[in-house]
Amino acid sequence: MVDFYNYFLCNASEFNAIFGAIIGGAYLSLCLNGGVGVVEAYIERSTRENNYEYGHVRLFGSLAGGTAAFIGGIMFVRNPFSIFWAATCSAIILGVLLWTVKVKNEDTKARTNVEKEEESPVTKENIMNVFKNRSFWGFCLIIIGSATMFDVFDQQFPNYFASFFNDSSRGELVFSRIASVQVFLEAGFMVLTPWFINKIGAKNGLILAGLILFVRVLGAAFFTDIWMLAFWRLLASIEMPLMLVSIMKYITGIFDVRLSATVYMLGFNFAKQIGITIFSSVMGQLYRVMGFQNAYIVMSIMVLVFVIAGGIIMVSDKKHHSRLEFQSVS
Repeated sequence: MVDFYNYFLCNASEFNAIFGAIIGGAYLSLCLNGGVGVVEAYIERSTRENNYEYGHVRLFGSLAGGTAAFIGGIMFVRNPFSIFWAATCSAIILGVLLWTVKVKNEDTKARTNVEKEEESPVTKENIMNVFKNRSFWGFCLIIIGSATMFDVFDQQFPNYFASFFNDSSRGELVFSRIASVQVFLEAGFMVLTPWFINKIGAKNGLILAGLILFVRVLGAAFFTDIWMLAFWRLLASIEMPLMLVSIMKYITGIFDVRLSATVYMLGFNFAKQIGITIFSSVMGQLYRVMGFQNAYIVMSIMVLVFVIAGGIIMVSDKKHHSRLEFQSVS
């Protein structure tokens, strides 16, 4: 018994790390990642029903993210434990707000024919048709090449950035401020992006977002001055609005609008998380074996391959709309 007690004390930190990984992983998968998908799908549906642009509502998320990154960076440098308490208090406040918010029930008599059609029962056949649609699989590929690689790239980029400073804490502080500026710029671009995507089409918007990520990753491998690394990070302020707005517009433009949340959760959220699970491990090994710069070259090639493959398979939403309009006139 004493030997077991001594063994437990000696290995307590290891047990705590494993226990923390299990609890943290369960929270991230079930609450954070899953919850984000539900919230995004709800925002898209609400904006469509109230004739708002998704990007114009989503910009407030960017403003909040920029504020959190700025304040959180300062807190983390001064006292790493304080940010966890702040996050806990924020989560409690969010829970209270979600509990008290009232959702307005629409009067069924005032609904249009389109709204009634959207709320007709969804059958198993409707869902299975999604998997038979080649655009769904092309969409999944381009999400892996853009959204997945975006997150995988950003996982270790702060450490890569901080390694160019003599004092790593100084690098962390500078990066947090750059991240704040990036997210505030992102909010500004959210205002303009819906108009731009309406002009070029959602498919082209997704491809453009993937190409910007390709430039960011490859640039981080070859141009490593601190100001250039900051520039690669700031490019995300253009990439993220393009990706988010294009995703929602492509889903509602190509697929049955009744299944928009389903397609989003499967084609974006599920595909993205599966991709992160796979490529986080792959890139972790590459960082260890060949270093950040060479690993970034490999990552940029993977981004390009997935984006090109997805773009080839996906149907153009602009051509799809033109065909539907022609059929309705006929």
